Amino acid sequence: MNPTTPWLIAADAVLLVHVLFVLFVVGGLVSIYAGRVFGWSWVHGRIWRLAHLAAIGVVVVQSWL
Repeated sequence: MNPTTPWLIAADAVLLVHVLFVLFVVGGLVSIYAGRVFGWSWVHGRIWRLAHLAAIGVVVVQSWL
């Protein structure tokens, strides 16, 4: 096993987490608007909204730093 392999795996894991986070924030906003139009009840749930708001808050705080 090459000594750099663990670092490459870690880099891929960080990239995957970032991509999933961006998809959650952007896709969450789209799904909230679509849920209002199509009448999806799950997008009005408190846990969903708080999780999405917290994710947006993380982005805002990181942009301030």
